[in-house]
Amino acid sequence: MGTLSEYGISREVSESLLQNRLTSLIEGEVSAREFQQRVGAVFQGVQENIQEVQDFYSANYGIDLTQESIFLGAIDPSVGEDIVAGKITTAQIGGEAAKAGFDIDLTTAEKLKRAGLNQQQARQFFSVAADQIPRIQELQQRGGKAVAQEDVFNLEKFTEAMVFQSPDESEELRLLESEEASRFSPIGGPARQGSRVTGLTEY
Repeated sequence: MGTLSEYGISREVSESLLQNRLTSLIEGEVSAREFQQRVGAVFQGVQENIQEVQDFYSANYGIDLTQESIFLGAIDPSVGEDIVAGKITTAQIGGEAAKAGFDIDLTTAEKLKRAGLNQQQARQFFSVAADQIPRIQELQQRGGKAVAQEDVFNLEKFTEAMVFQSPDESEELRLLESEEASRFSPIGGPARQGSRVTGLTEY
């Protein structure tokens, strides 16, 4: 099976774990390959933003999630199935949002997970959001327009338009892009091609 030290788990903890759980893991037909894949998958999912994941997990689930607890939970389904099956993915999404400068709540992170976003997709989405939302807000204020706080095109609206394809937010975004394009069109009309909003990644 190799050692767990490569994942940051101390010799004392790993030896204790293997002594206590190896027999039951083997009896439960957990192969060496499955053991390695289970631990490796969890490690890969948290290594790049572990602090943000830990912070989100602690704030929303009331547990201070150490690196050791992540890996031990992955190895032993009796204590870690919630982490492996979903909570860690939700925390990864929340962690990626935090890294991009957004503060999302647990409900939003869970909703994005249910929509099928994994950590890599969340990283891409929040990167695009951080780039595009300020530009969209500028479009709202063209010509000195006053925009009420509740109408500002924020992360929530961007998420509804880009991830969940909400008709209202998608149409609002389309109109803003069309108005901007028309300012540079020789005939004063929308210079928008097809149904795609220029400059935005669709999910």
